[in-house]
Amino acid sequence: MNKRDLAGAAAPGNFAVLASALALVASLSVATLSVGIAKDKDIELVVKEPQTLEQAIQDELESTRFARQIAAYNGISTLDSVLPVGTTIQIPKPYLSSEEFGEVLFAKGDVTHAQENLIVNPPARGARIFTGDTFTTGADGFASLSFSSGATVNLQPESRVVVTNLDCADDTTRCVISLNATAGEVHSQITPRPDGKPPVVFSVETPFMSAAVRGTAFYVDVDGPQNRLGVTEGIVAAATNGADTDLPEGKGLVASEGADPVVVDLLAAPALVTGSEGIVLSAEDAISWGPIEGAARYRVIVATDASLQQPVATLEVDTNNLPIERSGIELGDTQSNDLPPYYLSVAAIGSDEFVGLAAVQEIQFASIEEVGALDLEIERRGDMVTIATPEYDQPVELVVSKSVDGAATSRKTWDNLSTGIQLEFDPAETWVFRSRKVLGDTVVSPYSRYYVLEAVR
Repeated sequence: MNKRDLAGAAAPGNFAVLASALALVASLSVATLSVGIAKDKDIELVVKEPQTLEQAIQDELESTRFARQIAAYNGISTLDSVLPVGTTIQIPKPYLSSEEFGEVLFAKGDVTHAQENLIVNPPARGARIFTGDTFTTGADGFASLSFSSGATVNLQPESRVVVTNLDCADDTTRCVISLNATAGEVHSQITPRPDGKPPVVFSVETPFMSAAVRGTAFYVDVDGPQNRLGVTEGIVAAATNGADTDLPEGKGLVASEGADPVVVDLLAAPALVTGSEGIVLSAEDAISWGPIEGAARYRVIVATDASLQQPVATLEVDTNNLPIERSGIELGDTQSNDLPPYYLSVAAIGSDEFVGLAAVQEIQFASIEEVGALDLEIERRGDMVTIATPEYDQPVELVVSKSVDGAATSRKTWDNLSTGIQLEFDPAETWVFRSRKVLGDTVVSPYSRYYVLEAVR
């Protein structure tokens, strides 16, 4: 019965339903108390609007973990019976759960949250997480989980994690968080706790290894017969096949069944091509970074937060240049002149499938105002190049590359180029320039045409 059904319970023909609801209230008043739980320790929940017992418990406790136990305690046989307004439910304090719990910080795409008696896809922001819960992401799924102890966990697509232990109830003796990752890539960030509180003992188990930390950042990647561990901050204690290894930042470890662990170096963070005041990108732009030797491809993440827990686009490319128009990043919301910043992360992925250290940069997307494009004047004398916009004395962004379709090597905003600037460029190389007007913090003009300065032979 839904709320509309109950509202019409007093209509002709619905007296049987009303009688059933009243009988349920009576059953609550004579419910037999569970043995061993004192009545004076109960919490009273009074139903303020027609709803099921399960809905009432969810609203009060933000979890239905103990819904069946609470129903039995109150002598109710079903969770989906609609309770009339004014119904009083007794909730024993032990069912309020004083243990550590987590929350769903962000979920995008195909994400399933399975609890004891509830399966949700996708979970709502703020949904509580308890020991025994399972999270599974599909091909387009991403989930970020947050724990009150300061730990966060990000699940990449096609991952599966079981929360095997959350125990921070006694804040003076211990704080334990344990996960079991059986598929995919799981990133963890553990923030050191304040003085006076016990450190977080955080661990992740995979089929062939375990990783334990007390304040660091790392990821595990469960890929069939191989499990990978990469450390991006701090030190991780890894155990596999009877061997214990302390991995510092920038190191990775490969674990497989019956084999000794193999330690590798993670690839360095790429150098992002940034402007003098950060990156401003429009639909005409490309994300560019310096190439990393040994990289098979690169992972690019654009998120709305600096911790990258709320991505708007995640993709992998095999070049160091990603045009925005081919990135999947939605720029439909960039028509406002007051846009929030985004955060860009780029990491190299080696042929061994380890994700390297990431470069993270705040960026700003800009809308394009259809005004006249700039004209550049470029003159070379030896290795010095003069660049000017003689008919425009307002801020200008100048982008330099080595080919029309190549990655930018530099980009910078200049307050005024009307009188020209002199920059040094290798005359033995070809250089390509283009520019645009900067009309505001998040508004630009279309780019000028490409100006090609051929190499001196």
